[in-house]
Amino acid sequence: MAESILPVLDGQPAPVNTGGFSADYVKSLRDENAAWRTKLRDTESVLQTVQSEVAQIKLDTTVGSELAKRNLNIEPSWIKLQEGQTVEQSVDAFVKTYPQMATQTAPRIIPQQVNSTQKPLATQQANTNVPGTQPTELSAVKQDPVARARLRDQYRSMLKDGHAGATI
Repeated sequence: MAESILPVLDGQPAPVNTGGFSADYVKSLRDENAAWRTKLRDTESVLQTVQSEVAQIKLDTTVGSELAKRNLNIEPSWIKLQEGQTVEQSVDAFVKTYPQMATQTAPRIIPQQVNSTQKPLATQQANTNVPGTQPTELSAVKQDPVARARLRDQYRSMLKDGHAGATI
């Protein structure tokens, strides 16, 4: 004899609901599920795009550092990595294919130490006879970027304060 598979609650068989959910409720659940699936697909698409962009940026950075190490002035996006090839091998292959590009070297930038106590050129001269002012020899101010910036800032502050007719 076959036993019943119906659930039993406190020794009594549970009531069986033969009606189920309403058609409107089931349709709303299906629509909501479809909306979530669409959002998931869109999100996965955006994620894949971002991941490929990040991978390209990492590759350009790696290739760029290899080119800088060799002192080559070549755009990193020109180097194409083949399957199973290292960055060094790809750069070697590019230089072999385009030897004229290997002769163009980027200028070497040598950092210079700046003495922070050094005064701008325009202010290294003796003071003028007006108390609290700095010398304003025009040629010295033109050649000294710090003095030019100070003069420009003073001029702008005077314009802002409404002292356009005042003399320095």
